[in-house]
Amino acid sequence: MSFTVQEVAQLLKQAKENEKPYVFFTGAGCSVKADVPSATGLIQEICKKFPIQVKNIDHEKDKYNYGKYMSALDKDERRHLLKPHIIDNKKINWAHIALACLMQANYIERVLTFNFDSILSRACNMLGLHPSIYDFATANPHLYHLINDPSIVHLHGQGTGFVQLNTEDETKEHTEKLSDFIANTLNSNPSLFIGYSGNADAFFPLLEDKYSEQHRLIWTGTKATIDELESESVRAFLNKNNNITHYIGDIYADDFLIELAKELDCFPPELFLNPYIFLDKQLNVIQDYRGGPTCLNN
Repeated sequence: MSFTVQEVAQLLKQAKENEKPYVFFTGAGCSVKADVPSATGLIQEICKKFPIQVKNIDHEKDKYNYGKYMSALDKDERRHLLKPHIIDNKKINWAHIALACLMQANYIERVLTFNFDSILSRACNMLGLHPSIYDFATANPHLYHLINDPSIVHLHGQGTGFVQLNTEDETKEHTEKLSDFIANTLNSNPSLFIGYSGNADAFFPLLEDKYSEQHRLIWTGTKATIDELESESVRAFLNKNNNITHYIGDIYADDFLIELAKELDCFPPELFLNPYIFLDKQLNVIQDYRGGPTCLNN
């Protein structure tokens, strides 16, 4: 069973009223319009920039295996590959602005992201929202009960952090540590996955194992139907639980999230509608300066 955007909006309203706001899981598809490559795009870039390092990889068999390509690079080469996209790149796309609007309006309690980029946190800050930020590549995942919401949780690390988990071995080992946190998340709140294929790391088997149908799960993707999805595991999972899990196809993150935020009357944000009023509110939190504002120029 699938849903329209209008129906998803109603589900988010119900969840908010029940004090169980949605948790969103975001992947690379949410960042592509900010010129951050998808896993497939990074594979193509690796082949172009590091042909010697990946010469032993079967490019047909492993054409979607992001982890295998990243494992052929040393950590310095990985940082060199990712830096222009996730640190030097300062763009913010509309998917993340809409996500920030949904968080600000309390329709989303928490965003768990597989991405290294800081686009969502920058979008939130731009709107005057300052969610808690957690880097679970280095944090103790067993302390998840201390998370302050609204929050953004980087499951595999941040671009500016000391650790970014890329390879199959790295994500598999880390995923085992996330087991209790993911189980608690899926069993406490309804969830929506967007921009995430499920076939690039070791996370999906954990999701499959820990999901117990306590809450609804919505999976969105660019493919029109479940049968067209690249991941056999994702197809089987969605077909197995199709009364409680739902696939919405032909979805691109920017368009979907903007439409969803519009349906919930929280888009466009005040920053764009009334920038002077918005700025005045932001300035109100600044404490008075001794001698008055004119003294700042002296």
